[in-house]
Amino acid sequence: MKNLASRLKKMRMNAPKYNLRHNALEKKHPDLPVAEKDKTFLLCLGTQKAGTSWLFDFIQGIDTVQMGYVKELHVFDRLEFEGILNADLNRVKAIASSEDIFRQKHLWKRLSLISDPEQYYTYFDHILQTDKVTLTGDFTPEYCMLPHERLLQIKNKFQERGIKVKIIFLMRDPVERISSARRMTARVLGIERPLLEVYKGQYVEMLTRYEKIIPKIRAVFGKDEIYINFYENLFEKQTIDEILGFLQLPRTSPDFSKRINASRYQEIRDNERHIIAEYYSDTYEFVRREFGQIYPQNAWH
Repeated sequence: MKNLASRLKKMRMNAPKYNLRHNALEKKHPDLPVAEKDKTFLLCLGTQKAGTSWLFDFIQGIDTVQMGYVKELHVFDRLEFEGILNADLNRVKAIASSEDIFRQKHLWKRLSLISDPEQYYTYFDHILQTDKVTLTGDFTPEYCMLPHERLLQIKNKFQERGIKVKIIFLMRDPVERISSARRMTARVLGIERPLLEVYKGQYVEMLTRYEKIIPKIRAVFGKDEIYINFYENLFEKQTIDEILGFLQLPRTSPDFSKRINASRYQEIRDNERHIIAEYYSDTYEFVRREFGQIYPQNAWH
């Protein structure tokens, strides 16, 4: 990672300078005085393909909420996993000479935060200084792969600034989650691989092994700082009311018919379901045992 850091430093020296100040602040909240209030940072840890885009779209529409300049900042997963960061660096090279200014700005903003993570905390602290804004957040599903030490660091860094951190984690049936993620990869990257070739992948497992993710979250955050539920329960009034209460936001009715980043469904063969469900049998058992009262029995395999 040391060599990677030096590469990143050199690239930044030649990079255009972008202001991380959130332009939407002045539009949504024209007055910017510091107010005495509770300040909360929402860290939505995913999981991937479990309704986080829909939830982000709903929550950011509430008047006292101002999220970051993008739903997923992807700072700490890049710091932890060199292969993912390398992909970003290669992407910068690929678009450096292009006319896609939006993509260039987006990538350089991310790389700026990665090279100096203190900017990440300062950026969200600035958002929360805005009058009327009580909640901001980062909805990067891949953050559920972060180690205990990184999650603790994030919590402590915000607490030093007087900001509470709350966690939302949504699970989805492992077979359906992996199938949906495969379809997304095919749609976005044009890479389509058979389902039985991807379900054992390193990152696939890290996003799906809830029996490893949840104890890690609980080791860092207290009960009153964590909200866990299921994708299969998300589009229900009771679940939304619980989330709004957890975040201390006003009751608001969402549009349950709205679809965000939905991919065309593909039927999963019975043999594929059986093989994948068997491979993740420990995951199913853990979830049934820990969340029996809200476990979506009819929707999980």
